[in-house]
Amino acid sequence: MSALVEPSPSAPTQRRTDAPVARAPGTAKIWASLSVVEEIAALADEWRALEDRALVTPYQAYGWVRPFVETVGAAERMAFRHAVLRDAGGAMLAILPLVITRRSGIRFAEFIGGKHANYHMGIYDPAFAAGLDAAGARLMLAEIGAAIGGLDAFIFVNQPTQWQGVPNPLAQLAGGPSPSGAYKLALVPGDGEGSLRRSMSSHAHI
Repeated sequence: MSALVEPSPSAPTQRRTDAPVARAPGTAKIWASLSVVEEIAALADEWRALEDRALVTPYQAYGWVRPFVETVGAAERMAFRHAVLRDAGGAMLAILPLVITRRSGIRFAEFIGGKHANYHMGIYDPAFAAGLDAAGARLMLAEIGAAIGGLDAFIFVNQPTQWQGVPNPLAQLAGGPSPSGAYKLALVPGDGEGSLRRSMSSHAHI
């Protein structure tokens, strides 16, 4: 699933927003605050704690994102912005690990990992993801765009339509199916041959 979503116009220097973006009538906002953090190390403990209960693919795990930031990201001088949503008590509801890219005169945000990641998705508390409809997802992106500032668009590719049985909120937005599907399988400890038999034809794994 791929999507391109334009953010609302915003002030380029804003770094935090509680509700600066006008919402459509009837659109429920299910988070209390949103902030953008540039340094991933500042989020280490909370990120890992959210992972314990969250919908998260391997490519948004802290143990995958931080090494990417410190190797590929540093070598290519990427600009990272981690959008964090919280409830009224300050508990994390979601993290969207983003990289800011400029190409052909367009400045846009995309998920960290690029071609190195098979899945691009946010990290969501399951109840938060389940309660975030398309209108809410658009409002969330509008607030993130305002907090980052100066964005022309969000460009999201490789979006799973659902994860662990819960719909991916951003896959509800404009987009289309990928030309090739993504698949998963269970890895059973000590049964590598069985995993190959379940996932490949006999010809493919010889």
